[in-house]
Amino acid sequence: MIRYHFDRLDRVIDNGIEMRPLRADPHGFIFQRLDMLDVEIHISYPDLALKIRSQTWRWDRFHFSPVRTQLRAEGRDRFVSLASDRDRFLAYAKSRFYARYYELYHAGKLKKTDASYQECRPIIQAMVDEDMETFWAEAAKRRNSGLDLRTRYLVPRTRQAREIIKQIDESGGNTGAVLPKWHNCGNRQPRLEPEAQLLLNREVCEAGTGRRPGDENVIQHVNRRFREENAARQAKGWLPLRIPGRKATTNALNAMDPYPTYARRWGVEEANRKFRISGAGLMEDIPLRRIEIDSWMVDAQTLFTTTALIDLLAPEVIQKIPRGRRWVIMAIDVATRCVVGIKVCKEANAKEASAVIEQVTRDKTEVARAFNALGTWHQCGTPFEVIHDNGPEFIGPEFETCLTDLRVGRAGAPAGLPFLRGAGERIFRTFGTEVMPLITARTFESILAKGANVPEDLAALTDDELTMILVLFIVDVYHKRPHRSLYGETPENCWDRLVAQKSVSPPPPPHTRRAIFGLKAQCRVGERGVQFAGLDYACPELQNMRLHSHQRDVDLRVDPTDIGHVSVRIGTEWYPAKCRQPGLDGIPYAAWTRERRKLASQHGEDARLQQPVVDRTLRLIRETDIVATLRAGLTPHSLTDEDIARGERDLRIGVDLGDAPAPAPVTFEGGLIGEVIEPYQTSEKTPAVEEEDLPLSLDPEVTPEPEQHTATAPETKRAWKVSND
Repeated sequence: MIRYHFDRLDRVIDNGIEMRPLRADPHGFIFQRLDMLDVEIHISYPDLALKIRSQTWRWDRFHFSPVRTQLRAEGRDRFVSLASDRDRFLAYAKSRFYARYYELYHAGKLKKTDASYQECRPIIQAMVDEDMETFWAEAAKRRNSGLDLRTRYLVPRTRQAREIIKQIDESGGNTGAVLPKWHNCGNRQPRLEPEAQLLLNREVCEAGTGRRPGDENVIQHVNRRFREENAARQAKGWLPLRIPGRKATTNALNAMDPYPTYARRWGVEEANRKFRISGAGLMEDIPLRRIEIDSWMVDAQTLFTTTALIDLLAPEVIQKIPRGRRWVIMAIDVATRCVVGIKVCKEANAKEASAVIEQVTRDKTEVARAFNALGTWHQCGTPFEVIHDNGPEFIGPEFETCLTDLRVGRAGAPAGLPFLRGAGERIFRTFGTEVMPLITARTFESILAKGANVPEDLAALTDDELTMILVLFIVDVYHKRPHRSLYGETPENCWDRLVAQKSVSPPPPPHTRRAIFGLKAQCRVGERGVQFAGLDYACPELQNMRLHSHQRDVDLRVDPTDIGHVSVRIGTEWYPAKCRQPGLDGIPYAAWTRERRKLASQHGEDARLQQPVVDRTLRLIRETDIVATLRAGLTPHSLTDEDIARGERDLRIGVDLGDAPAPAPVTFEGGLIGEVIEPYQTSEKTPAVEEEDLPLSLDPEVTPEPEQHTATAPETKRAWKVSND
């Protein structure tokens, strides 16, 4: 335990409370409050050790001594270190002069007379010049020190020398006593009469009104009011007031309190936005601990279509395509400043906001690769809390349900206080100042900035091209560039470092992802399980249901980015069902549907395919179509529940994948998709068509029409077999 000592002439300030030391005891020190002299405060030595290291504790040594009291009265009790270079130069030179003066005096070479001082003055000058060499050497190392290195301190004459020696003697050798007092120079007397100054102060308040007059208008208004006042005073026989000049009026304007003046001119909200000191905001040091999500209307005009469609249109048709400004919903991680989700949409609503949350929970590297990005977009996981504003897209039931099922907390920041979610607000400014200037059809921030440009006529980017620009900027520029809020570290490196040090919550499993973000569908259970998009799905729970339950229609949840599995609701529980055809893991629904339509339109009812054909089709999808599907997931043209239901209704003929292998090798003539594939037959007779082999509609109102068969085609019913799985 350290025991500290304080003098009774000292002053201490603890959290703004001024105290004076009284006495010490074996356990601590007793202080007297200066605002309440009858109150004594006892502070133990351990607490003193903590307070001394805090920023709210101040100790002013010998504050109540007579010398320092006199210096404060004369305005000379100042820190030399806080003075300007010029003032410190003069104070140090005077202190060296004082030291050399007494050095000669104690050596017997100088007497305290004017004649003796005049004789020794050249000697003192040489000694002071030698001492000042050290000061000039240090000043030469500092650039822009404000000192002329050729300046030489001249030893004062007799009268001024006596004043310097007296000041330092009375201050106990304190160099701060001889600091120049330039700030007290000049005529401090008021130039105007009290009545005139009062009238001037009252009239310059005209500047703080909603009319927002300029300085010249205020000056003219003040002059007019003084002329009117002088006319009234002359009628009463009083002396006229001195009319203030332009400089006096300008000084009165500058003396007005800035915040109230600006608030009266522009409003309190604008004043708060202007005068608020921006800070780092609410900082986090764990990835995905705090996610801020917000929406923004892009400052650019784009074509409301895709690149694949516009390439097929004539120029005159392209001119008729609707165009306008798209919305962008973006989520950013506060701890690392990484963008973890983005969606370009027609309008900001709860469904699009939920799609952004879905992106937060999965690795988006494949999406970045689909847009030809060089970096990875691996920042993903389950967030702890999502912060949003009070926009309608974030208070809808779908967005709230999404976060509730993910067990993610949510909080809406108070309206009108955007600095409480500064990371989400600031990222849009970055896009507006760095990305939008690269787009020809930029709309700018105001009419004056836009000038004569007509962004509607210059619109050329499509939705997927706009999305590509945003994704490339995020992955290859923003994530790899030093960030000021991260003290020069890049967001990508900050993510990797914090994940390695403090970990991150894992993404939800596939079954949970399908339950929360999956698209809805309804299918009928057949002998091969459930059929969706021409594919069969089965699981042990479906087999037990077919054996012991009369239920035949089941609800499905499908992950549009992976049709290898679906979730099936049996009773009140959901179970994962695996696709019986191998190789479909990771295949998007949209990519498979496009190839399925081609097969159905070409083969009609003879669309029973063998596995080699399926393998080649899947390989073609992975090589060509999956990239476009991934890109479409971030654009306004992504799949919805209605799109899936409509597609299944329109496509009456499904692609039936047979279970048994073909008896003879399949030959391909004319390409992969264009060949005719004969269905597998067990005999020369026409094979029986089973009820479950018919394509199943997702629309419960529509029942497929059974085909007509000849009498020679026996109808057989195959029972459920474990081998079918």
